[in-house]
Amino acid sequence: MFARRAHLYIGLFLLPWVFLYGATGAMLNHSGLFPEATMQTVDANELTDSGWANFPNQSELAEQVIDAMRRASPESTIVLVPDHAPEFTNELGFQWQEGETRHTVHLNPVDKSAWVATFPQNREPLEPVLKEINRVELTPNPMAIATQTVPTVVDAAGMQPADKLEPLGNARSISV
Repeated sequence: MFARRAHLYIGLFLLPWVFLYGATGAMLNHSGLFPEATMQTVDANELTDSGWANFPNQSELAEQVIDAMRRASPESTIVLVPDHAPEFTNELGFQWQEGETRHTVHLNPVDKSAWVATFPQNREPLEPVLKEINRVELTPNPMAIATQTVPTVVDAAGMQPADKLEPLGNARSISV
């Protein structure tokens, strides 16, 4: 009887933390639940003339990276892992500021779609996690293709960036 009552009251005591864990987990993992940004999608048909159709698929890009790494380090044996297919895990992102408002352009390399988000004033400054990063040069350069596509996306969303567009997040260290 004591164990049942202890279990009941400890469970009731801890219940608010279970709800807090669920609510904060949902907010962190599903940013679209409570968006602070306004989002505009751009149809893939509007991007056909921008060069975005020439962006390599996962397998082509993986082969280009492996070939570039082999050329950079000929004494090493570099191969793709056969039991795990290459895949894109993120979108390519660019951003620009208009006063206190930040706009981001997101390009999805899997389905060739795009969207633009407009954020109010940023409360936290973004800082790069890695100061230096090793990179390889690819031909054709996927980042150059994405950079050529961004003006078409922005134009299709009915916007005009005042400042120069710059890569967003991890893409900051990629040179074009």
